[in-house]
Amino acid sequence: PVKSGVVARARIRDRYGNTHWPRVEPADPEQVFAAGASVLVIEVRAGGVLAVTAADSRLTEHRAS
Repeated sequence: PVKSGVVARARIRDRYGNTHWPRVEPADPEQVFAAGASVLVIEVRAGGVLAVTAADSRLTEHRAS
C-alpha cells in the first residue's frame, strides 16, 4: 500500500509500452492507496519520489490495442 511516510513502488507504463517502477508516496498525507490502485502523478519531490493522488476513472479506462 501507498501511505504517508512510506515510499512504495508503482508500475507505470509509458506511451511506448515501456514499464517503469518509480518510488511514490501520496501527495496528501491523509490518503492511502491499496496495492493495484490507479493513481495520477502530480509532482516530483526530493530524491525523485513521485507524489500521487487518486486517478479519475476516465483516465484509467483501458483502450483497445
